[in-house]
Amino acid sequence: MEYRILGALEAQHDREVVMLGPPKQRAILALLLLHAGELVPTDRLIDLVWGEYAPRTAAHSIQIYVSELRKEFDRVGGGSVIETRPPGYVLHADPETIDAHRFDQLVAEGRRLLDDGNAAAAASSIREALGLWRGPALSDFAYEEFAQDEIRRLEALRVDALEVSASAQISLGNDTAALASLDEAIGTDPLRERLRELQLLALNRAGRRPEALRAYQEFRTLLSVELGVDPSPSLREIYERILRHDPDLEASDLGDEFDQMREPPGIRRARSKRWALPAAIALTTVVTVGLLGAQDSGTPDVVLLFTGTGDVGFGDMAAEGFERAVAEFGLRADVTTVSVGTAEVETELRRLSDDGAELVVVGIGGLAEQPTFAVASDHPGTQYVTWEALNAPPNNVTNITFRSEEGGYLAGAAAALKSRTRSICFIGGWEFPLIDAYRAGFESGARRMDPAIDVRSAYLTPVGDTSAFTSPQLGATTAARLYGDGCDVIFAVAGTSSRGVFEAAASASEPLGRRLWAIGVDTDAYVAVVDSGIQAPVGQDSSAWRSHILTSVGKRLDRAIYSAIADYAGGTLTPGTKSFGLAEGGVELSTSGGFIDDVSAKLDGLRNDIIGGEIVVPASPPH
Repeated sequence: MEYRILGALEAQHDREVVMLGPPKQRAILALLLLHAGELVPTDRLIDLVWGEYAPRTAAHSIQIYVSELRKEFDRVGGGSVIETRPPGYVLHADPETIDAHRFDQLVAEGRRLLDDGNAAAAASSIREALGLWRGPALSDFAYEEFAQDEIRRLEALRVDALEVSASAQISLGNDTAALASLDEAIGTDPLRERLRELQLLALNRAGRRPEALRAYQEFRTLLSVELGVDPSPSLREIYERILRHDPDLEASDLGDEFDQMREPPGIRRARSKRWALPAAIALTTVVTVGLLGAQDSGTPDVVLLFTGTGDVGFGDMAAEGFERAVAEFGLRADVTTVSVGTAEVETELRRLSDDGAELVVVGIGGLAEQPTFAVASDHPGTQYVTWEALNAPPNNVTNITFRSEEGGYLAGAAAALKSRTRSICFIGGWEFPLIDAYRAGFESGARRMDPAIDVRSAYLTPVGDTSAFTSPQLGATTAARLYGDGCDVIFAVAGTSSRGVFEAAASASEPLGRRLWAIGVDTDAYVAVVDSGIQAPVGQDSSAWRSHILTSVGKRLDRAIYSAIADYAGGTLTPGTKSFGLAEGGVELSTSGGFIDDVSAKLDGLRNDIIGGEIVVPASPPH
């Protein structure tokens, strides 16, 4: 027999469900289960089930209820579970067959593993423990006095489990997952200070420093109102270190209990405000993933199909998010490759889908929309995740989108604040919705800072001419003209063509006698121009471009893919559109060069207003 109380009361034997009968009969079983192996007197059962309103026939009713339960246990082959032992009854149950007992053990094991420095194993143990919950503990007895102590105990232990989970995830660099656990735990126990310490650490490490500071102030007010006390010294210290931009908090300073923790080999931590940018990728890489313990010859459960083009770096970010999810959710990865091209992508998608893959994550972006949707329509039993598809997806596809306009808004505000000529420009590859979202945000943010600022826009080619995104020379020519016309900040949203804008900013600054700025997109251009091996034109050093890269607006595909796989692992992945903006950490403004540090307070204020809904950023420019 197996018993479940982490949700509504259930019992089953060899997957055969026991019909537990009416409420009073279910209450008798629950009481005996809560005292499994113990003698529970009939008088005690009467008192707990009926209280002062017990009828004279209560003892006889209990006999009938027990008899009916025995018949059900016999029907499913459960055997003699309930023993009559005067003056009452005993339920014989191995503790391992009760989900609450297994939950207790898994949480204790997770806490021990965390104390031993094995954060990955701790996270796995806690994930298994939390997976036992199907709803509120003993939910069908939520208002029964006899269940209250156990409900409170289990709910408190669940908060403990969420705290351990968050601690382990932070140590692994999984700040988004940690925040999800913390939000749930804080909702249950809002006054627990350890949860608040972890929340501040995770928000700060996720690049959401203003939210961390705001969370502290809100908690401080809550403590004052509810208890008339101030935050603890340890929480105040974390707050003050965030205010000072203490770099140690970005690494692993999580208190004494984390001293032994180390980042597992092979896991790259996604750092806030920096995005790694690889050299051009000439292959589409297929990473096949199966659950641990699956047969090597079997079909993988999860597949990631991704590619990179030029210096966009999305292939690297797709792998980054995938790698983190693989580590956290105990998945196994195998890697194969196929060549780039719509036909090749569709062929590979069909092969994987025909072979029975349960989930295919297509990290190629809008270019893969047509083959993905075609294959998905033919394979309704497979789930798919793609990103930035422009059309409505089939009902077994989750489409990830980014609120690029929010990042563009902050870029426009930064450009206006740093411009000396009060003339700034936007260069897009060609005119279509994904590019226009950046432009709309850029213009809106700039005019928020300076209503009279001159904002001009240019597109490199007509729609369909792919050289818009692959020609640095075209980007340099267009940028040189705009710089010559008086623009001193250009936001370039044009793939590898943006390299030409960086080149033009460096080349044109000296003759014009003023410093010219460029703003990158998708990845951190300040890091990319050195770390990715970008080749500058003959006679130039690409590292010199750095001093002209004001900032970059990044799309965090790594976080989006991690989130999709986390939803899949938790059974909550749903079709339709899943949008990532500033609030979700899906778009960011980099600060690598330090060139916007002097205006960071204003930008942080705008960011908070967008997240809080006080500023609504348009997603398309006015016509």
